[in-house]
Amino acid sequence: MDVKVTDRGPYGRGRVIDLSYAAAKAIGMLAQGVAMVEVKPVTEKIVPYRMEEDDMPEFEFEFVKPDEYKVAEREEMK
Repeated sequence: MDVKVTDRGPYGRGRVIDLSYAAAKAIGMLAQGVAMVEVKPVTEKIVPYRMEEDDMPEFEFEFVKPDEYKVAEREEMK
């Protein structure tokens, strides 16, 4: 199992890393709380998919000040 280590600990004596709940559950160590694991760096980088500029959706936003919105809402109620 590969996990991303962002640990600032461990805070227990004789430990190397602390695992997240999900990682601990995945390797079946929830009951005992401590387990022997192998820690090694992963050398290949997996780059997330990035859309090409042409594939990016276009959005248009209209910014309205809160007071202007309230005035427009009141006008619609009349």
